[in-house]
Amino acid sequence: MKGKRALWALLAVLAVLIVVLVLVLPGGSDDEAAETPQAAQAPEAADEDLTLWSVDASQITAMAWEGENGGMSARRSGGTWVWDSQPKLDQAAMSALAETLSTLTAARRLDTAGVDLGEFSLDAPRLTITFTALGQETSIALGLRNAGLGQDYALFQGQVYLIPADLFDAFHVSPYSLLADTGVPSLSYTQVTGLTVFSPEHALILFQPEDPAQYTYCDAYTWFTDFPDGSLALGSSQVNALVRQIINLNLSDCLGTDAALAEDSSRITVTYTDTDETGAETTASYTLLVGPLPDSEQTIDLDVSQGLDAAQEEEDSVLVRVEGSQLVYSLPAQDVRTILDTTVDDLLPEDICPIPFADLQTFTFLIEGEEYRVDVLAQENGTIYTLNGAAVDRSTASGLYSQLTGLNVEATVLNSERSVDEATVQVKLYRNRETYAVMTLSLIPYDSSFYVVDFAGQQRLLVSIRDVDALIAAVRQAAGAS
Repeated sequence: MKGKRALWALLAVLAVLIVVLVLVLPGGSDDEAAETPQAAQAPEAADEDLTLWSVDASQITAMAWEGENGGMSARRSGGTWVWDSQPKLDQAAMSALAETLSTLTAARRLDTAGVDLGEFSLDAPRLTITFTALGQETSIALGLRNAGLGQDYALFQGQVYLIPADLFDAFHVSPYSLLADTGVPSLSYTQVTGLTVFSPEHALILFQPEDPAQYTYCDAYTWFTDFPDGSLALGSSQVNALVRQIINLNLSDCLGTDAALAEDSSRITVTYTDTDETGAETTASYTLLVGPLPDSEQTIDLDVSQGLDAAQEEEDSVLVRVEGSQLVYSLPAQDVRTILDTTVDDLLPEDICPIPFADLQTFTFLIEGEEYRVDVLAQENGTIYTLNGAAVDRSTASGLYSQLTGLNVEATVLNSERSVDEATVQVKLYRNRETYAVMTLSLIPYDSSFYVVDFAGQQRLLVSIRDVDALIAAVRQAAGAS
């Protein structure tokens, strides 16, 4: 009987020792696999919950921290949190940090007499936080996390405490994630009015005039580029797609300020409209400075200081900085390469003729020397449509025009320079407007498979002989039926 009692007593003592060891000795971290030190003896708990400090968040005038994700030294100036030499901070995020920091209650204070602080990683803390409130500076160092308790070991005023993990988790962030913006505004593509892309290979200069009518024959075109012989209209869908690519570049992977782009880096400038506090429209711009693009055989050639070694080894990334800011970001090289490689040829319109049917008074088809004339006559009691003087319904007139403008573009060429005198089909468009009142579209044999479209000074769209033959047959059939 006495033997059984002794056994139970021994088991009870062992159970108590196990509980003490689990609760007190350091455990693994959520952020890094840290083993529980085996050499340290378990320090004993000395107190219940302890308030280490408590101030009103509004009384905190400065916060600084340094840790695994970098550091920041911010101060409150006139009620606004500022970070010297950096863009504006996210005030809501900074206020939330101050609120987290305003009160700290420890779960317990540990008796660490004779225990090496290195056992808790407090000799080289994972995070050190210092703040100023009411003129008094306070500091705390955070070490390993006790995995069993989900609490962190902290060194405060020479004493080791177990504190809630909330403090470490709140400040264990990249300081650049606390910026209010990157220097690049959030834009809709409709706000963008100008775009320039300069790279070592070529330049692309695009603009939207206030009055496109003075530049082109059609309201469908709003984007232009300057050519030696005048301004050249560009395809709206193509330019808008390029604009979206640029304004949607994701500047979130910030590498800090310890990088310098090469002097010959590319430049992308976006001009846009916005409204000020009074609601008046304003014009502004921003410029992205782009570092050298990597090729398949070499890494990015950077002038960097400590902390950017990983970026140097990334062959699929490129460094980007907003002009006027010191912050450098990493972007996927392919996202930037597609922008820098875009040329004027990529942006030229690919529609046969964007003039709407409603703009026309008359249009004629000259097919192998024979003319077919369609008139749109506005009358008080409605609109009359005629084909070679005979009345036709609207669907016939608009159908012929739709078959012309709906010719399928099979391919493009740079500029064929075929003579319009060789045209098989020539279409004249007469419109109700002072500028570009008469336009001519010609379909000229290109080779055994295609016609080239000559319109508005360009010969670059190829359409199939089959489709043009079908158009010719439709015009002749409609004229015969009328």
